[in-house]
Order: sequence, then structure tokens, then C-alpha cells
Amino acid sequence: MMQMRASSPFLIHVASLCLLFHSGIYIIISSNLSLGDAFSNAGLALYPLGKLELDVERQNEFIHNFDRIQREEKELEDLMVLAELRRLNGRLSDYEETLRVIERAARESNDYLSDIMEGFPLKEQA
Repeated sequence: MMQMRASSPFLIHVASLCLLFHSGIYIIISSNLSLGDAFSNAGLALYPLGKLELDVERQNEFIHNFDRIQREEKELEDLMVLAELRRLNGRLSDYEETLRVIERAARESNDYLSDIMEGFPLKEQA
């Protein structure tokens, strides 16, 4: 008798799962839906797992590259502050050199960002 009490919660759990499964199958059969329609209606559309993994990988790559661009922009801001300090200190040649570095880095950053955006479509292509 003691063993029967220990397994009662398990049996109740199994019985409830069987009832739930049976109810789901009954609803699918009685609604005249195909199995594919039933999955689609349940929000479980048959989406290729490989495509989903590829989309997630591309999204992670985009986020990583976007973070890189933000770090580069922060470095450019720091260089601009340095250039302004050099200008205020009267070292004009250092100021002009720093401006050239900023312009070159900004061009590279913009080129890199445009490459990222070209490789990552923002809307689904039909």
C-alpha cells in the first residue's frame, strides 16, 4: 500500500498528460484542419531550423559589428576632444594632424557601416 501512495502523483501526472494529448488530437480531428494548419494556427509553423540558426547567427554578427562601430565612434569623439585641446593649447600642427586622423577614421567607419548594412537586409525579401 505504501508503494501505491508514492506513485500516485506520478500516475495523476501521466493521466493528465494523456487527457491533454487526447483533447488536443480530438480538437484537431473535429475541426477539419490538416496537421500543418493545426501547427500554423498554434503558432508552431514549420520553420526550417537551419534558416532560423542562420538568421540568429547573422543577427549576432550584425550586433557585434554595430557594437564595434559604436566603440569606434567613441574613440573618434575622444580624438575630437584631444584635437580641440591641442588647438586651444596653440599646437596647430598637432591639431591638423589629429583632424586628418579623425577624418580617415570616420571614413573607414562609415565604409564599414555601409558594408554591414548592405549585408543585413532590414526587411524580409519575398
